Amino acid sequence: MLDLRAPLIPGKSAAGFFIGQRMEEVKKSIGDSPRWNQDSDRPFLAVLRDSKGWISHGYDNLTIEELVFGNNLIRLQFNGAGILYNIFVDAGYEGLVWGEVKIGDKLSKVLKWCGLEYGPGDDMHYPVSDDAEFQGIAFGAEDCPLEESPDQVIDMVSIHDWSLQD
Repeated sequence: MLDLRAPLIPGKSAAGFFIGQRMEEVKKSIGDSPRWNQDSDRPFLAVLRDSKGWISHGYDNLTIEELVFGNNLIRLQFNGAGILYNIFVDAGYEGLVWGEVKIGDKLSKVLKWCGLEYGPGDDMHYPVSDDAEFQGIAFGAEDCPLEESPDQVIDMVSIHDWSLQD
Protein backbone atom coordinates (compact mmCIF):
# COMPACT_ATOMS: atom_id res chain seq x y z
CA MET A 1 0.00 0.00 0.00
CA LEU A 2 1.49 3.31 -1.09
CA ASP A 3 2.29 5.65 1.83
CA LEU A 4 4.09 8.91 1.00
CA ARG A 5 4.74 9.55 4.71
CA ALA A 6 6.12 6.14 5.68
CA PRO A 7 9.51 6.23 7.41
CA LEU A 8 12.59 5.56 5.30
CA ILE A 9 14.20 2.51 6.88
CA PRO A 10 17.66 1.80 5.43
CA GLY A 11 17.87 -1.57 3.71
CA LYS A 12 14.27 -2.38 4.66
CA SER A 13 11.39 -0.18 3.49
CA ALA A 14 9.98 3.06 2.11
CA ALA A 15 6.61 4.26 0.81
CA GLY A 16 4.82 1.22 2.29
CA PHE A 17 6.95 -1.28 0.33
CA PHE A 18 9.60 -3.68 1.61
CA ILE A 19 12.93 -4.79 0.18
CA GLY A 20 12.59 -8.46 -0.75
CA GLN A 21 8.88 -8.12 -1.58
CA ARG A 22 7.73 -10.03 -4.68
CA MET A 23 6.49 -8.06 -7.70
CA GLU A 24 3.21 -10.00 -7.78
CA GLU A 25 2.46 -8.92 -4.21
CA VAL A 26 3.24 -5.27 -5.01
CA LYS A 27 1.08 -5.34 -8.13
CA LYS A 28 -1.85 -6.74 -6.10
CA SER A 29 -1.59 -3.77 -3.72
CA ILE A 30 -1.32 -1.07 -6.40
CA GLY A 31 -3.69 -2.53 -9.02
CA ASP A 32 -3.21 -2.52 -12.76
CA SER A 33 -0.54 -0.28 -14.22
CA PRO A 34 -0.08 0.48 -17.90
CA ARG A 35 3.16 -0.75 -19.41
CA TRP A 36 5.46 1.55 -21.37
CA ASN A 37 7.88 0.01 -23.83
CA GLN A 38 10.80 1.44 -25.73
CA ASP A 39 8.93 1.15 -29.04
CA SER A 40 6.30 3.61 -27.82
CA ASP A 41 5.64 6.83 -29.72
CA ARG A 42 5.98 8.84 -26.50
CA PRO A 43 9.29 9.23 -24.61
CA PHE A 44 9.28 7.66 -21.14
CA LEU A 45 9.93 10.95 -19.34
CA ALA A 46 6.93 12.54 -21.08
CA VAL A 47 4.72 9.61 -20.04
CA LEU A 48 5.95 9.94 -16.42
CA ARG A 49 5.40 13.70 -16.38
CA ASP A 50 1.75 13.22 -17.36
CA SER A 51 1.13 10.20 -15.13
CA LYS A 52 -0.95 10.36 -11.97
CA GLY A 53 -0.61 6.64 -11.23
CA TRP A 54 1.77 3.74 -11.76
CA ILE A 55 3.64 2.91 -14.99
CA SER A 56 5.59 -0.31 -15.47
CA HIS A 57 8.53 -0.81 -17.80
CA GLY A 58 11.63 -2.86 -18.39
CA TYR A 59 14.89 -2.42 -20.24
CA ASP A 60 15.84 -4.29 -23.40
CA ASN A 61 19.39 -5.04 -22.22
CA LEU A 62 18.75 -5.57 -18.47
CA THR A 63 16.65 -7.89 -16.35
CA ILE A 64 15.44 -4.97 -14.23
CA GLU A 65 11.71 -4.29 -14.13
CA GLU A 66 10.45 -0.99 -12.71
CA LEU A 67 7.18 0.31 -11.36
CA VAL A 68 7.15 4.11 -11.28
CA PHE A 69 4.55 6.27 -9.53
CA GLY A 70 3.67 9.80 -10.60
CA ASN A 71 6.39 11.96 -12.08
CA ASN A 72 9.12 9.65 -10.73
CA LEU A 73 8.02 10.27 -7.11
CA ILE A 74 8.43 6.56 -6.29
CA ARG A 75 10.47 4.09 -8.33
CA LEU A 76 10.48 0.41 -7.42
CA GLN A 77 13.17 -1.76 -9.03
CA PHE A 78 12.84 -5.54 -9.25
CA ASN A 79 15.48 -8.09 -10.23
CA GLY A 80 14.98 -10.80 -12.86
CA ALA A 81 13.33 -13.05 -10.26
CA GLY A 82 10.77 -10.33 -9.48
CA ILE A 83 12.24 -9.39 -6.07
CA LEU A 84 12.20 -5.73 -4.97
CA TYR A 85 15.77 -4.62 -4.35
CA ASN A 86 15.64 -0.82 -4.63
CA ILE A 87 13.10 1.87 -3.71
CA PHE A 88 13.80 5.41 -4.92
CA VAL A 89 11.79 8.26 -3.43
CA ASP A 90 11.96 11.75 -4.91
CA ALA A 91 10.84 15.32 -4.16
CA GLY A 92 7.35 15.30 -2.68
CA TYR A 93 7.99 12.27 -0.46
CA GLU A 94 7.41 13.21 3.18
CA GLY A 95 8.80 10.26 5.15
CA LEU A 96 11.82 10.65 7.44
CA VAL A 97 14.96 8.61 7.91
CA TRP A 98 16.20 8.24 11.50
CA GLY A 99 13.10 10.22 12.51
CA GLU A 100 14.71 13.46 11.38
CA VAL A 101 16.20 13.64 7.86
CA LYS A 102 13.99 14.18 4.81
CA ILE A 103 14.12 15.15 1.16
CA GLY A 104 14.66 18.90 0.95
CA ASP A 105 17.02 18.98 3.96
CA LYS A 106 20.66 19.92 3.56
CA LEU A 107 22.78 16.85 2.94
CA SER A 108 25.08 17.97 5.75
CA LYS A 109 22.26 17.13 8.22
CA VAL A 110 23.14 13.45 7.65
CA LEU A 111 26.57 14.12 9.18
CA LYS A 112 24.88 14.24 12.61
CA TRP A 113 24.27 10.52 12.13
CA CYS A 114 27.23 9.30 10.06
CA GLY A 115 29.92 10.31 7.60
CA LEU A 116 29.21 10.39 3.88
CA GLU A 117 31.12 9.23 0.85
CA TYR A 118 30.27 10.31 -2.67
CA GLY A 119 29.94 7.50 -5.23
CA PRO A 120 30.72 8.99 -8.64
CA GLY A 121 29.56 5.82 -10.43
CA ASP A 122 25.93 6.47 -9.57
CA ASP A 123 26.17 10.08 -8.28
CA MET A 124 24.88 9.14 -4.82
CA HIS A 125 26.12 9.89 -1.31
CA TYR A 126 26.54 6.79 0.88
CA PRO A 127 26.90 6.57 4.67
CA VAL A 128 30.37 5.64 5.90
CA SER A 129 29.68 3.22 8.72
CA ASP A 130 29.57 -0.53 9.33
CA ASP A 131 26.57 -0.07 11.64
CA ALA A 132 23.48 -1.84 10.26
CA GLU A 133 21.24 1.22 10.63
CA PHE A 134 23.32 2.97 7.96
CA GLN A 135 23.44 0.12 5.43
CA GLY A 136 21.05 0.15 2.50
CA ILE A 137 20.53 3.88 2.01
CA ALA A 138 21.96 6.50 -0.33
CA PHE A 139 21.18 10.17 -0.83
CA GLY A 140 20.88 12.03 -4.11
CA ALA A 141 22.01 15.65 -4.18
CA GLU A 142 24.58 17.39 -6.37
CA ASP A 143 26.89 15.27 -8.49
CA CYS A 144 29.98 16.01 -6.39
CA PRO A 145 31.36 15.31 -2.91
CA LEU A 146 29.90 17.28 -0.01
CA GLU A 147 33.31 18.85 0.62
CA GLU A 148 33.20 20.49 -2.83
CA SER A 149 29.70 21.88 -2.31
CA PRO A 150 28.71 21.96 1.38
CA ASP A 151 25.20 23.43 0.83
CA GLN A 152 23.83 20.50 -1.17
CA VAL A 153 20.16 19.63 -0.69
CA ILE A 154 18.84 16.07 -0.64
CA ASP A 155 16.64 15.62 -3.71
CA MET A 156 16.10 11.85 -3.58
CA VAL A 157 16.77 8.81 -1.41
CA SER A 158 17.46 5.19 -2.32
CA ILE A 159 16.53 2.38 0.06
CA HIS A 160 18.15 -0.80 -1.22
CA ASP A 161 19.80 -4.17 -0.83
CA TRP A 162 22.31 -4.42 -3.66
CA SER A 163 22.91 -8.11 -2.90
CA LEU A 164 19.45 -8.80 -4.39
CA GLN A 165 20.25 -7.04 -7.67
CA ASP A 166 20.95 -9.28 -10.70
